[in-house]
Amino acid sequence: MSTSIGMRVPFLLVLVLVCFNSSTSTLALFISISNDMPDDQPEVSFFYNTQQPEIFLEPGIPFTKTANFGEISCRMFWDVLCVNFDLYDPKRDGNNGKAYWSVRTDGLYQSYNNMNFQKRASWKAPLMCETAGPEILHLLHAQGRIRTPDLA
Repeated sequence: MSTSIGMRVPFLLVLVLVCFNSSTSTLALFISISNDMPDDQPEVSFFYNTQQPEIFLEPGIPFTKTANFGEISCRMFWDVLCVNFDLYDPKRDGNNGKAYWSVRTDGLYQSYNNMNFQKRASWKAPLMCETAGPEILHLLHAQGRIRTPDLA
């Protein structure tokens, strides 16, 4: 009988440590992007990690995604303006398990609690969109959203 009690104590200790460890760490990253532009504004769209197709943000309907921790780059377009930024950057965001983004007429704002937002990026002129991959540039050029002579 003393043998079974002796084996239970280490097992219970390990079980408690595993439960404590998993409850204090986040296994996945939650990202939310909201279009907080006035209703009369042109569409907002984006590509993340150069995936396709283009994702359109509708006012009042946030885009949400669960992802692994790791850098997630994004290229966002509003009319003919654009912005390149990181939806998640481990150096900037650390172990925060949630990243909320608010898209506004003066730029993009980020929060970790969906309440206190800080401006992270400003809209840029169309030529700044050239940092996007060639497939994305050709798509935007075909839609008439950017005009670059070398893509005609």
